[in-house]
Amino acid sequence: MRRIALIAIALVTCGFPGASQAQWHLQIEGGASILLNVLSVNRELEINSDDEAGGLFGAGFGYELGEYFEPTVNIRGGFTPLDVGILDTLTLVTVTAGGKLYPLGNRRFRPWLGAEIGLYHTDVDVERVFASDLEAEDDSFGYNVGGGLAYRLSDLISLGADVRYHRADASAIGDLELVSFLATLGFHFGGEAPPR
Repeated sequence: MRRIALIAIALVTCGFPGASQAQWHLQIEGGASILLNVLSVNRELEINSDDEAGGLFGAGFGYELGEYFEPTVNIRGGFTPLDVGILDTLTLVTVTAGGKLYPLGNRRFRPWLGAEIGLYHTDVDVERVFASDLEAEDDSFGYNVGGGLAYRLSDLISLGADVRYHRADASAIGDLELVSFLATLGFHFGGEAPPR
């Protein structure tokens, strides 16, 4: 067992270019999301939610395996007001895992491409004056794809931007499609920033 552990450590540290500089990355993020489709609450009410904007916030972490790839795990949550009744909202919570690809390698200014899959929890509450209230809740499989930029300010801190397309097949409300625009603040542990 000990030999297997040593071999695994050797593969991780030697098998990737620059893996000796591998480091943990913790990120917090916040910004806006825009719905792209019409929602159907329990097949009783269609909500023309196209272009409705809301807030989206989250946190995640990754572990850089060399200069070009970082596996990631993220938790995001947000809300979108819906223009139907009195107080109508779409609440969203996602737990996703995937990775980021850095085509230019380890630089202070790093564009990236990313993709993740995971759980999308949606909850729609519609409060109406002259009709009964409606609620729909759903847990479904979803994914996101996108890209962004990160700029390393120091050994510890980076700032960035994250733009993603999200899609989930939420049967209680129809397909969920949205685009998120997030600003990111990253904290890096276990390595040094690339030279300027």
